[in-house]
Amino acid sequence: MTPVGEPRAVEYDALMKSLGLEPSREDGRRKKGQRAAQCGTYSGYERHRQRGEPADAACLAAKAAYRRRYYAENRERIQAQRARKAAERHPTP
Repeated sequence: MTPVGEPRAVEYDALMKSLGLEPSREDGRRKKGQRAAQCGTYSGYERHRQRGEPADAACLAAKAAYRRRYYAENRERIQAQRARKAAERHPTP
């Protein structure tokens, strides 16, 4: 445990070093070669959401397309899960 008042980031960085991994960067930059998520993609939408920014129209459209595709590919599993939850909430006597 860290002493009272010591930032948790110091504990995290020490753990990362002990595991042979790179500690976090103080300025929050990505690793060399990583690009920022582009607007008009689902990852671009997630970047806006994580930063607390309002998403632009292109990112909202990309999110909607992703969700439609995800639901279409997983429709049966999602419906079965919803039915199970509804049965748990409202059991038949």
